[in-house]
Amino acid sequence: MKEYIFKYLPENPKIFSPIWEGVSEARIDCVSFSPKAINPMTTVKGVYSDKGLTVLFQSDEKNVLARYKGVNEKPWTDSCVEIFFNPCPTLSDKYFNFELSAGGGLLIGYGEERGNRLRCDFTLDIFDIETEIKSDGWTAKLTIPFSFVLKYAEEFHNVFSGNFQKCGDETQNPHFVVWNEIKNKVPDFHKPEFFGKFILGRKKN
Repeated sequence: MKEYIFKYLPENPKIFSPIWEGVSEARIDCVSFSPKAINPMTTVKGVYSDKGLTVLFQSDEKNVLARYKGVNEKPWTDSCVEIFFNPCPTLSDKYFNFELSAGGGLLIGYGEERGNRLRCDFTLDIFDIETEIKSDGWTAKLTIPFSFVLKYAEEFHNVFSGNFQKCGDETQNPHFVVWNEIKNKVPDFHKPEFFGKFILGRKKN
């Protein structure tokens, strides 16, 4: 099982803040679902403040598809990056799926498994989404307020579980890539039994 430590910062940084240079990187590079595909290299960096988590994804994906820009549409069919996590795994089996398209569209679900999920109600502005698409790839940043998480979950623990993913079901080169390996015969990110470990790093005094 892989683990990733979210660095504490007083404020959640913007997409191109130099602060990101000092944050550790995780590589979304497990391609067992699409071993013969043209899989983009995607990295993610994560930080947290007293207000929430912020994740920064950077992908070298070419021919980016960015159709969806709204709430709870179909971002996974576009060029898409994702973070799934269970904020309190010792208390509940329910987890969130945050799916962000290159166009800034966001889908959020909450529940115990793929077939038993609540589509969360929200407006895009509370997540401070920023994206940029270039000829050699794209970048996306998403902030997840703790206040939003606690509308649904009982608690948010310092050690929790989750996974990072990159997909694009209807892109020129369909792909399904994960950070922590998922052992399944067909592509399916909704496998919390294969989540890695997420840790909120210590605050500096």
